[in-house]
Formats: sequence, structure tokens, C-alpha cells
Amino acid sequence: MYPILLAGEYLALGHAILVPRLTQTVLGTVTVALISLLGYRLFGRSVGLVALGVAAVYPALILVDAALLTESLFIPLMLGALLTALRFRRAGGLL
Repeated sequence: MYPILLAGEYLALGHAILVPRLTQTVLGTVTVALISLLGYRLFGRSVGLVALGVAAVYPALILVDAALLTESLFIPLMLGALLTALRFRRAGGLL
């Protein structure tokens, strides 16, 4: 899925390296926000805020966004899936 995203960006906006870097910056920000939201939904506000701070400076997440890796898209998608499953479960779903 990530190569398709990159191909679409390059096709629409040209072959400048800045284009995927900006996309990865947005994906990294979304990742940190989703980690915080997951901590908040599972354990409360204080854990969500601590998770936000830790995720914002966690070296592995910074390195993932510094290179063109598929994990830049995979991590927020998986976190979104976890949050969706958690919401479904709390709403009385059979998951």
C-alpha cells in the first residue's frame, strides 16, 4: 500500500524528495496521536498524556519517519485498527 501512496504522490506532485518526507511527517504525527488516544481509551487521561510524551521522543518512531519505510503507513493503520476493534468491543460487539 505504501508504494502505491508514493507512486501517487510522485505522479501528482513530481519527484521531489520533499513530498514523501512531508507525508511521513504527517503520518508520524498521526501515529503519536493514535498512541496517545489508545493509552487514553485503555487506561485514562494521565496514561494517554504520558504515552503522547514518550511516543513523541521515542527514537524508533523518529527513525521510521526519517527513512522511506513502509512502517510509516503501517503503524498508524494498525493503531487505527486497534482503536476500531476496541470501540467495537466496548459497544457490545462479539470481537
